[in-house]
Amino acid sequence: MNIKNSIYELQLTDESYYFIGFRIVGKENNNDIKIDYNSELQIAIDTVRRNKDRNLKVAIVTLLDPAPGSAILFYAKKDKDIEHLINEAILLKSMIESIAPHVTLEPISFKVNPVLPLPKVLGSVIYTGYIGQKKFDVKTDHIISGDYDIELGNILESSEIPIGIRSNDVFRHVGIFGSTGSGKSNTAALLSMELKKKGFDVIILDWHGEYKNLLRDFNVYDSQNFLVLNPIDTDDLTTMDIAELMGDALELTEPQKFLLYLGLEVLNQMHEFSFKTLLQVISANISDNTFMQRDVKFALTRKIIMLFSGLGEKLISSDNGYTYMDLGEKLRGGNIIDLSFIRSIKLRKLYALMILRFLLEYAIETRNKDRKMFIVIEEAQNYFNQMNTVISRALQEIRKFNVGLCIVSQSPSNVDQEVIKNTSIKIIHSIKSNIDKKVIADSLSLDKEGIQLMDKLDIGEALLVAPNLRKEVLIKVKKVV
Repeated sequence: MNIKNSIYELQLTDESYYFIGFRIVGKENNNDIKIDYNSELQIAIDTVRRNKDRNLKVAIVTLLDPAPGSAILFYAKKDKDIEHLINEAILLKSMIESIAPHVTLEPISFKVNPVLPLPKVLGSVIYTGYIGQKKFDVKTDHIISGDYDIELGNILESSEIPIGIRSNDVFRHVGIFGSTGSGKSNTAALLSMELKKKGFDVIILDWHGEYKNLLRDFNVYDSQNFLVLNPIDTDDLTTMDIAELMGDALELTEPQKFLLYLGLEVLNQMHEFSFKTLLQVISANISDNTFMQRDVKFALTRKIIMLFSGLGEKLISSDNGYTYMDLGEKLRGGNIIDLSFIRSIKLRKLYALMILRFLLEYAIETRNKDRKMFIVIEEAQNYFNQMNTVISRALQEIRKFNVGLCIVSQSPSNVDQEVIKNTSIKIIHSIKSNIDKKVIADSLSLDKEGIQLMDKLDIGEALLVAPNLRKEVLIKVKKVV
């Protein structure tokens, strides 16, 4: 939104001020319901008034001539940075329109040489919310709904208007996006805590090891208590699935992936898995008669050795390892799987992908309608890229099996766009990157004003989009305590 034509400089006594003006235009709905503009505006104005961090002061002006109408003015001394004031005015405008859905603020230009006396003392009569002009319809889906059972926080800067989501909507998946330090982890932890109270089994794939300090009553699996996975002793998790997961984590070429598949097939028949035996099988049982075969075989074994030489042999093994059925039964209640102790990023990614695939396969196989599962996936760009078709495909299938995924990422532009589109609840914290802002804006069909807001949000502030809310709304997320 270009509001520079709405900026006016005015000398008052010995000070110069910038003014930014918007006329208040009413919206009518199309079902003859009487609209209480006064209540909506009063709540909006009270919310702005309590915002102690704002630099702009606020005035509302009502004129009776030539036609009744009202305007809201934001103003500040000229010593303030004009670009900062413009951004703050846009944020305040959006805040008011979110809280008062039946009004819109349209930029206005000032008359030449306006005179605006501002008395030091005002009377006790409060603005009545009179609107002299009404314009276009408000569809019912533009009115904020209060239907929720998971409270996330309050409408921005308003302690009196709580807001949240419906727990059943998480089966249509959640996306939490924002730059580092914007409040993503707190939001995901809050959602996890509240869903656990609702009877969900929650599993957090914690890439950086942040959640055990936020959720102290959750079970923690880390370097002292890690889960050993057995990818071989399964009936429904196919060898090709495991080859796809390993191929994605190790960045294998298609020929390398095929050789890996052949090796895994042999291990499957042996009912044994370790990286050591996998190397032996590939070396002994797979032909290398041509230079190309030798080159592919050498490159594949080199990448496997990178995992075998360290922690990988302990994390992924058929010796006392959990099958997907074992793992699904074990992870009841609240669980944090701390991945940060795995120094190799490739191994960390492979291990996390296997856990995720095991859990999804468990849900599909058991079809337990009485069990609800919520899986939080930090650094989701490591799982849901355009190359990983196994996981992306599963995202579309599992919503009917009482499994909700929470996709958390600081880089939505690196997440498969189909995955982002498949999240019906989106919680957008501050985003600085222009390409990331564009991805989110496209997925939500945000206008230019909405895009500008995304890098103006403070820590813990977010734009919430959810099926129970008929309009996106700015919120302040509660802190986990």
